[in-house]
Amino acid sequence: MGIHNPEDVPYFADLGRLFVVHARAEAAMHILARKLDPGAPDFSKERIKMLTARIRKTVGAAESADVNECLTQLKLISTERDKFAHRFVEYFRGKLQVSNEFSSKQFEKDVFTTQMLSDMMTDCGHICIRLLRAAGITWPLQQGILEQLHGPWLYTPEPK
Repeated sequence: MGIHNPEDVPYFADLGRLFVVHARAEAAMHILARKLDPGAPDFSKERIKMLTARIRKTVGAAESADVNECLTQLKLISTERDKFAHRFVEYFRGKLQVSNEFSSKQFEKDVFTTQMLSDMMTDCGHICIRLLRAAGITWPLQQGILEQLHGPWLYTPEPK
């Protein structure tokens, strides 16, 4: 166990990348919210839950289903990301284990593989691009990327 164990480096590196890509997806939410409601006050102090509600309320019918799918998946990934930010994390037997064993009487433990982290990162990247496109920000995409953007979500939590 420990951050200096060479075996755990890829896991903690992926975890760091997940935080960065997740932050980009949240930034895309802020860009979309500003596009939908340019006269609104500063969104930086608004909690993500409130921002999500604001976007859902103001998004047009044409983008509504796509944006809603993105916001729902981002909420799911945010819940998992929050576990890393607010719980005890350790590398054990090829996986990251996250638990609240030192902070709660109700014990919870989750296990994450590098594939799960990769799936969350990919989904966050797709969410970011889709929300930016809903805000009118586009750029040329490589062949096949558009189909991947709207394919099924890669990350689904393990059943408990």
